[in-house]
Amino acid sequence: MLQRCTDLIILGSGVTGQSYLSYLLSPLNPCPQLKRCTVLDQNPDKAKEHLETFQQRLSEKNISLKIQTPDLEGLPSLTPQHGVLASPGWNLRGDNVKTLHRQAHEKSSLWATDMDLFLDKAKDLNVPLIGVTGTNGKSTVCDLLAHTLKTAGRKPGLGGNIGVGVLNFIENLSTYDAFVIEISSFQLEQLSKNHFTHGVFLNFAPDHLDYHQSLEAYFEAKAKILKGPKKAFLFAETSSLPAAVQGLYTTLCEDIKDSLILVETGTSSAENLQEIKHSQNAAFVRKIASDLGIPAEKVEEAFNNYHGLSHRQERISIESGILFVNDSKATNTHAGLEALSTFENCHWLVGGIFKEDPQDILLTDLQKNHIKTVHGYGRDGKRLVARLQDLLPQTNFTTSMTLEEAFLQATQHAQDGETVLLSPLCASYDQFSGFEARGEAFRELVKNQFKRST
Repeated sequence: MLQRCTDLIILGSGVTGQSYLSYLLSPLNPCPQLKRCTVLDQNPDKAKEHLETFQQRLSEKNISLKIQTPDLEGLPSLTPQHGVLASPGWNLRGDNVKTLHRQAHEKSSLWATDMDLFLDKAKDLNVPLIGVTGTNGKSTVCDLLAHTLKTAGRKPGLGGNIGVGVLNFIENLSTYDAFVIEISSFQLEQLSKNHFTHGVFLNFAPDHLDYHQSLEAYFEAKAKILKGPKKAFLFAETSSLPAAVQGLYTTLCEDIKDSLILVETGTSSAENLQEIKHSQNAAFVRKIASDLGIPAEKVEEAFNNYHGLSHRQERISIESGILFVNDSKATNTHAGLEALSTFENCHWLVGGIFKEDPQDILLTDLQKNHIKTVHGYGRDGKRLVARLQDLLPQTNFTTSMTLEEAFLQATQHAQDGETVLLSPLCASYDQFSGFEARGEAFRELVKNQFKRST
């Protein structure tokens, strides 16, 4: 894809942007005619610091590296010899990116993502290329599926939003006999051509509306995973599917009817180890593994020795008879309420940056019965508490500024046989660098609280 390019524009200097530069400098020499490379970044001074080594190595190959803000000033007019390498965090609806994308289309310039570059190389291998998306459960399904393939003696590559970046596979493609790739709606929206052999769409719930701007656009981005593969695995349970996308779901099924495999899953997408064997995650893994010829006994063996992922309904410890559960990955309502269906007697920590309408939060009778107290924190903690008070008028609530303060409130209320549950429904960026950092902070709070009490 890059062979014709003499000039490349890379959107961003983060993980994806740096992976492009590493790929360009690899022994594969994927862009032999490259003369000039420009990185667009919101903070060019900082970008120059962490791209210094790349700049030196490119200079040794007589390739210039320029770093500038994304205002497009100073960029040359695009030609068919130009290429733009996109990053998932750069929204196509942003003014500058939209302009650049339109110009690339008008001038027949290359527009590609790291997923495009990987699939272009991997498509001729004659091995399963399994792309997995969904609002929740993607990482667990990918991890469990790769674990199942390994248990059966296969050599899968696990990557994308989990494991390693997909460009890291290209130098050693032949060492793998399958690829399991987690792919987000951001990546799918910009994917040029779907070369996956197996597309997997696990579930759908409102999320990332600040990026996609509508439920319909978010659904259409996710649905791209099923348009192209010979096998298209789609959730069959639609009782909780938003009304706005019911028609799109029906149309999707009709459009892909020749490749469609509906997966009956029930309603649980639990990610903790006790529930996972019977969850929708497991149903998808069983279905895919069967299609790949994995014996059922090997699948069950894999499930029985699977250890799970951190920050997903993770039972940290039991201290003084109180169970502490880290579900920091629950960054939306759909994911967070699953934990409430699983654990009883919960002192629930909820807060951060809420990406939905609080009025859309609905609790089943089971979930209501599992809640003892609610402790809101962070930017939108008060908004969430206000909504939950309407649903739980007899429940005790507190609001705090920080996770630590909310944690202390919860532990003061919790008693022997009860649960302190971090399942925040929210993104973490008001106080943390990501859900991982939030989960680790919760883990440290548990550890320190137990130290103080002994």
